Amino acid sequence: MKGKIGTLVCDANILIDYFDNNKNVLKLATEHCYDIYVPVQVFEEVEQMGESDAEKLGIRLVEPTIAQLSEAVNDDNSLSDEDRLCFIIARDNKWICATNEKRLRNKCIRENVETIRGLKIMLELNALRKLGKQEAINTARKIKESNPRLAEEVVKDFNDALDRR
Repeated sequence: MKGKIGTLVCDANILIDYFDNNKNVLKLATEHCYDIYVPVQVFEEVEQMGESDAEKLGIRLVEPTIAQLSEAVNDDNSLSDEDRLCFIIARDNKWICATNEKRLRNKCIRENVETIRGLKIMLELNALRKLGKQEAINTARKIKESNPRLAEEVVKDFNDALDRR
């Protein structure tokens, strides 16, 4: 098997969506697709997940540098401090920023930082034959039901992409 696709910095919403609706996706992702890092300050927002859960799922916590923390609290106030940290860590390490947050995605695009939406993780797993199409569809539906901020259009695009495989 070829190497992993890349390294992700995940925001809290993606962790919450998958942890609440299908933890197995996170485990499969870290085994087959991505190294997943989460800034400690972002991880603290994920109340339902403990450090031992993260470890079992292969998710690594990362401590930002003093310079990164300083930049995060003194930068662009259209983003939360946690979202700025995800952006800064992705930028500094040339990692992929995984987020569904529109403002964070737009900042990444403006600053040439690679970004993906959370559901793309399941597309990659499906392409590798590690996650079945029906499980991916069911997981996306559950995420949409538990997270009304996830746009219906994003879920439709996801389903269309699965259908094209």
